[in-house]
Amino acid sequence: MPTTKEKLLGQRLGLKNIIDRFVSKIEEASDEDDDIQFQALIEKLEEKVACLLVHNDKILSLTDADAAPEDMVEAEEYTFDVEVKLRRYKQRLQRPNIGITDAADLLSHASGSGSQQASGPLPPSNQRRVNTNSSNDSGQ
Repeated sequence: MPTTKEKLLGQRLGLKNIIDRFVSKIEEASDEDDDIQFQALIEKLEEKVACLLVHNDKILSLTDADAAPEDMVEAEEYTFDVEVKLRRYKQRLQRPNIGITDAADLLSHASGSGSQQASGPLPPSNQRRVNTNSSNDSGQ
């Protein structure tokens, strides 16, 4: 009969598989621009990540400090990677014009969005204003 720790490890493996499937489905939903499915999948992914965190804590409490440090590191790295993806997906949901294919660029958009976006559109607007003002001045 499996121990509590073995059961938790098996359940955690199952959760990881479910999370990986949700990540794939989220990327497909993003490609299809299906925001309703995208949002529902994000909510389910959040639930599964919360369960994974609980399982990680329970497994850690049943693990000796000297035993399997590689497993602990792997679990933390996996959880971190999933949490980063989840944040990117949520950010994409808030900015529907940015697709998941641009997810690697999201951080640059988020960190420099004000300066980068302002620097792009401003010159044409300034030129239009100058042209509009100069035409208004010449017309008066």
